[in-house]
Amino acid sequence: MQLSDSVEIHGNREPSSDMRRTDEKLKPLLKPQVRAILIKGEPGTGKTTLALELLRLHGKGIYVSTRVSQEQSSEHLPELNALFKKGDVIEISEDNPSKEFSPYAFEDLRLSDAKSVVGTVVSAIDKIADPLIVLDSWDAIANKTDRIERLKVEQSLSLIAVGRNARLVFISEEPSMTTTDYLVDAVVTLKNDFHEGKRIRKLEWNKLRGSTIPHWTSLYTLHAGRFSIFGTVRSVWPTIPDPKPFKPIPNRELYYSTGIPDVDVCLGGGLRKGSFLLIEYGKYVGSSSMNPITTSIRCNFLANGGCNVTIPSPGLSAAKIKETVVRHIPESSLAPSMRLGFFDAYDADPCFLALDASSPTRSFEILMREAQKIKGEKNRPCFFSFGAETLEYVFSHEDAFRFGQDLVQKVRYLGDALMAIVRYGSPYTAELSNLSDIHVKLDAIDDTLVMHSLKPWSQLFNVHYSYATGLPSVRLTPFV
Repeated sequence: MQLSDSVEIHGNREPSSDMRRTDEKLKPLLKPQVRAILIKGEPGTGKTTLALELLRLHGKGIYVSTRVSQEQSSEHLPELNALFKKGDVIEISEDNPSKEFSPYAFEDLRLSDAKSVVGTVVSAIDKIADPLIVLDSWDAIANKTDRIERLKVEQSLSLIAVGRNARLVFISEEPSMTTTDYLVDAVVTLKNDFHEGKRIRKLEWNKLRGSTIPHWTSLYTLHAGRFSIFGTVRSVWPTIPDPKPFKPIPNRELYYSTGIPDVDVCLGGGLRKGSFLLIEYGKYVGSSSMNPITTSIRCNFLANGGCNVTIPSPGLSAAKIKETVVRHIPESSLAPSMRLGFFDAYDADPCFLALDASSPTRSFEILMREAQKIKGEKNRPCFFSFGAETLEYVFSHEDAFRFGQDLVQKVRYLGDALMAIVRYGSPYTAELSNLSDIHVKLDAIDDTLVMHSLKPWSQLFNVHYSYATGLPSVRLTPFV
């Protein structure tokens, strides 16, 4: 499984939806009652990138740098450089006065004091109407003054902003509470955190005047040089008003495609023929959280002329699983190609398969006999999947593991593909992981769906489901 920081998962697909979601999350920071914003965080957390997104969203302003020159910013901050280039951007400075001004401007104040900053802000407001002014970083100037003088400067800046209809964004690396925290209308803190030993990025909403804060923390990424806030978990069983026929991705010589470009990349090309993929769902999600992924895999096998045999996880009915597939695959092609095995009562349907709860050996024979029937003389490729909990509930632990072990051996022999779904904390997990070629875990952090590989190791990815095109779409974005 080729997962690393250098892997480009989804490239530039659907970037507008990512930025629309981020813009909606950031808009409360630009409400009329918010005139001063403080962005806090350790070096490298993306404070400047967030400030530039606010500058882009506001539409006009000035970026005041106390750290780097415009040339250095152009080299290290491509998003800022893009703003400079928009509409013949010119630099505003005492050494280079000009009568022309663009919606964006750059001011180099690395050697300035607090008084000079106030002068720069006044000058910017006089020449650019209703600007958003980013002070990056405020520490470099504020730390040169004592506490009383700092408070006076901050109060002066705030009064100027209110009186001239401007907005201020202070950027700070000071972790403790300062006079700025009390003075501003909004405070957000950016943090690097860890989830099971893997880095994530968190935005904390500490203060927001005039608005409710539905989520006190939001996960985000700096992928592709942009500040993108991840969305929360959405329904995995949505109503799709206008479902479309599934468009299959062709299989390759050694791999079966999952029907999901991002997942194929993560798996090093897809499901390797004869391989066993174990998906573990964490304590904050259920087995149905994989529905868009499993639906896509089933549809891609069927649309490519293959077949599917499934023992569903507990709580998933045969009718529900078939319903998600028949939206995108003609029902006439399901009877000869799809089997859903159950140990309890089931409806009369050629796609449903009755197994024997009293005998794991007998159940395995029934399953494989039916699998060979739909594979046919041409030995069509087949996607096998089973819910580990279902086997645990019906059989003893030893018999359940032996059933899974026999299925793994059979799939390897036939050159098909197998996926098992197991719950967090199951005693079955370690044994299945030892058998698997790939062990992936799906979980939720702060109501955001994430995924990473335990075997082999991978970084953490956000999982985003969408049905906007009438098909189940899955995108993976790394925490960069």
